[in-house]
Amino acid sequence: MISDGFSQLVQLTHQPVRVALPRPRNGIVLVRGEQDGSGGITVAVVDSTGPLPMPVMRVGQVVRLPVR
Repeated sequence: MISDGFSQLVQLTHQPVRVALPRPRNGIVLVRGEQDGSGGITVAVVDSTGPLPMPVMRVGQVVRLPVR
């Protein structure tokens, strides 16, 4: 996850992980797929308003998430 130059590598497990990021000045947090075990990278993102739609990602793919 990338926000205003700050990046946080989040290892995906089958348990929720809370991540705090600085609020980006441009209002966009980037989520980048780094490694695929097999079948695509599946990730769920929840913010204060609820779940955000996320695609099954591939390695190197970047998803832009608007932050309120």
